[in-house]
Amino acid sequence: MVFIHVLYYVDFRIIFLALPRVWNWRRSNPTSIGEEPPLRFATLESVRSRLRYLQLAGIDGFSLCRLIAKRPKILTAEQIGVVICFLMDDLKGQIEPVTLERLLNFTEIQFFVGFAGKVELLFNQGIAKEEIPHVLNNIHLKVFCHKPAEEIERAILYLNHFDGVDLIVRRPPLLNLDLETQLIPRTMILTELSGGDQSATGAVLRKLPSVLTYSTEHLRSHVEVFRSSVGLTDPEIFKIVLLYPNVFSVSKDRRLRLRVEFLKQCGLNSVCSGSSSKHHCFLACPSKRTSL
Repeated sequence: MVFIHVLYYVDFRIIFLALPRVWNWRRSNPTSIGEEPPLRFATLESVRSRLRYLQLAGIDGFSLCRLIAKRPKILTAEQIGVVICFLMDDLKGQIEPVTLERLLNFTEIQFFVGFAGKVELLFNQGIAKEEIPHVLNNIHLKVFCHKPAEEIERAILYLNHFDGVDLIVRRPPLLNLDLETQLIPRTMILTELSGGDQSATGAVLRKLPSVLTYSTEHLRSHVEVFRSSVGLTDPEIFKIVLLYPNVFSVSKDRRLRLRVEFLKQCGLNSVCSGSSSKHHCFLACPSKRTSL
């Protein structure tokens, strides 16, 4: 009965497309929909209100049917209701439907608790309110929900040594990185190359925040190419990175080694000597601009 009531509020043009899939899912999940205890005792008005909010958020039609069939608790769970109301009322419904659907689909109910507080934390740490929807639409919200607020705050405070708010707005997935195992080790590689110059490290990150999305092993292996193949010192390597941080995006085995070898064959034992900026650009430029 409750399931029929749900379908009443869904676009009838897609019901015939949705029903076979929903029915097949229910056969393999016999405790779903009407058999879900909280849904059995929910009032029609509360279900209607939750459906209306989901539709206003952009989840409608077959997507709504599929979501309810898979996770009927989204119609009754108080924790989810709080989050949906917050997204619609405080953030003016600016979260993309696909982002919200993914969040509702894959996040365990208990991790929705405190979601609004974590978003408020972003604002309190200096991220402009108008930028928050952009940030949320471009991060893995399940990871964001799983992270304790204290850990998110510590990560932002650490990144603030390098103009963290600007880095997060330009590269929101940085919020999903773990402070101890990802952010700190990766920034330390750049800091060591710069001789401990935190300001210079920040300059690299501001040029290319996505440098921090590369694994520690990836960054170290690229640095090692310059050390072992060319014999550059850390300050010389950092000079290249500072001018062209995209050097880390070049395939180490298919491009970077070949380009370093080419420069060596040209008699350039140090790519930091002579007209170095041209050589740095050659090392870091996309493959379509060079045959090497």
